[in-house]
Amino acid sequence: MFTLGSSRIYVAVVRLNFAPMSKAYDYHAAPGYLMRRAHQLAVAIFAAETASFDLTPVQFAMLNALMDEPGEDQITLASKVAFDAATSGAVIARLENKG
Repeated sequence: MFTLGSSRIYVAVVRLNFAPMSKAYDYHAAPGYLMRRAHQLAVAIFAAETASFDLTPVQFAMLNALMDEPGEDQITLASKVAFDAATSGAVIARLENKG
């Protein structure tokens, strides 16, 4: 068990015995690989479509959330876009500097 602040984190160690694989693992069919590739493609499409606006995906998410609730406080806004308050503060500061 580890303690991080007031949170306790339990770690279990499991030893698995696998038989040798008869052929190489086809990672191209693995869900994790496919999700990572889909994310890469989505980010590339976003970057191409929004290049003229000079916005990062995070900045876009913050501005998009603010459209629904103008004047939203930073903590609520951060939770809506699944960021921590410190990250959202830095993003908001960069957006304010852009004008």
